[in-house]
Amino acid sequence: FLEEQVARHEPLLEGLGIELAVNADAVDGYFDTQLVSGVLTNVINNAIRYTQGRLQLNAREDEGYLVISVEDDGNGFPDQMLNAPLTGINSLDFKTGSTNLGLYFADRMARMHREGDREGFIRLRNGGEFGGGVFELWLP
Repeated sequence: FLEEQVARHEPLLEGLGIELAVNADAVDGYFDTQLVSGVLTNVINNAIRYTQGRLQLNAREDEGYLVISVEDDGNGFPDQMLNAPLTGINSLDFKTGSTNLGLYFADRMARMHREGDREGFIRLRNGGEFGGGVFELWLP
């Protein structure tokens, strides 16, 4: 699944001279591949805009969740983005043109994935292996 995501972006990445590596533990997961692919396409495309040249697509198991993440070596997420609720409204940034609707829909999609009383979610943070932005998709 992760290799398919890389292949989808290969021509653009090569053209821009951006490296996209995959770092995945031996994990399994049950999820809607079309929905998750759509989210990852959006996240990778945004990461391409902010990277200095290196991206990484990761998968691991954490606390019973499949965690798929995208890391970049850019400047990371601004504080207001890290702390903003994912309401889908009042999030237009006129300086960047960002609506944050991609994050809103990613969060909605993640929450559609449920197992028992647990549901999926997304998490944004800075750091990771490259010190830039890290988008995490947590699926039960």
